[in-house]
Amino acid sequence: MRREWFAAIAYTSVTPGERAGLVSVTLSPAGAGTTVTVSYDLTALTPQANPALRAFAAHFHPFLDGWQDAISRSLAGNQRRRPHAARAESEHGTAAFPVT
Repeated sequence: MRREWFAAIAYTSVTPGERAGLVSVTLSPAGAGTTVTVSYDLTALTPQANPALRAFAAHFHPFLDGWQDAISRSLAGNQRRRPHAARAESEHGTAAFPVT
């Protein structure tokens, strides 16, 4: 695990017998808000786990919408508030979105 107060955190994620990897979350100032970048660097632990990992990758950006919603609700005192823009940084497991 790596932690930089108010800037970044990284931790390992393991699904026994399926996949292992690193989850990283970084924060950077963006006008009146913050851009949150979440990335997953995952590896299948067996050949049989590859289809499940490919399925996770195919649904990665919708999955990250949950991160965006949770962070926005938390910052807004649990009132559902979604920033106007979200953008994917790459197709390889990283997405960034503004939180205001």
